[in-house]
Amino acid sequence: KTEPRTPGFPAIGDTVADRFLLTRQAGAGGMGVVFAAQDLVSREQVAVKVLATKFTEDTDLPPILYQLIRESRLS
Repeated sequence: KTEPRTPGFPAIGDTVADRFLLTRQAGAGGMGVVFAAQDLVSREQVAVKVLATKFTEDTDLPPILYQLIRESRLS
């Protein structure tokens, strides 16, 4: 079974930041896509959130960072 690809985001099987192998899409929302991934250094299973490009512009960065910090504390 092939998982659907979210346009504008990496695909299952891609490596992000030369470290995280994306194994499946765990969710998607207004800010981006969350993937289950394998950390190629530690070999642990992790979650990787890839932000939509509209949230990576310098003018939007501070509010987004606060949101990500809140989310990381909840996980």
